[in-house]
Amino acid sequence: MKSMKTWVILGVVVIVAIVAWRTLPGLRTRATGAMGKVGGWSEEARQADPLGFMDYAEKQLNKHMTQLKDARRNMQEALQRIDKESQRNGALLDSASTLAGDFREAYRSAATAGYPVDVAGGTYSRESLIEQVRLVMMQATNYDKAIKDLKRAASAAGNTGQSILKQITDTQAALASLPAKKEIARVNKLTGRTEELLQQIDALIDRNESVLSESPVRTVEELVQTDVTAADQPEVDVMSFLEGGE
Repeated sequence: MKSMKTWVILGVVVIVAIVAWRTLPGLRTRATGAMGKVGGWSEEARQADPLGFMDYAEKQLNKHMTQLKDARRNMQEALQRIDKESQRNGALLDSASTLAGDFREAYRSAATAGYPVDVAGGTYSRESLIEQVRLVMMQATNYDKAIKDLKRAASAAGNTGQSILKQITDTQAALASLPAKKEIARVNKLTGRTEELLQQIDALIDRNESVLSESPVRTVEELVQTDVTAADQPEVDVMSFLEGGE
């Protein structure tokens, strides 16, 4: 008796659930939306509940728009810092090159005039002059390396910035198309063109996620904040510089 009562209750629950699923689009949308977030929307799922997918897609695309615009703004700011840092290192490289030339002239003059020599506001013995030139040459090498690294970072950031801009444009277009497609789906006139659009929107969501995950902003920030004057100590041939030709 108790078992029969349990089965009756269970049957009523199932019937109520089916009726609710068919007659309450909000419930269906929330359920399929949750499914889309967890397991992805298959082609069959999109066709079975296009409204549910469109609601899910609209939320995702709006979220992506915010993230993409933030990423583009961060990228533009990073590019400005890269340019400023490149100019700073360029000026330091020019100063180091000029200074090294002054020391070389003093070294060559000392071959006849002797030591100590006065150069760049200091007095140097032969040994201290050579060590000073070594330091200047290492700094110049580091500045040059930083400029090249920053140039590569600027190129990568610029390319990613273009990718982000394209995703923003595509996402805006997809969001603009959704209201009309929702109305079509509500009156059960889902056309082949609309199904194709849903596939494109699904692919767009994936591309947005990919572009956002590959943004090199963090790498750019780390590079810009690097103190290049305290970088690795490169090998430099001081004597070849001092005694070699121009």
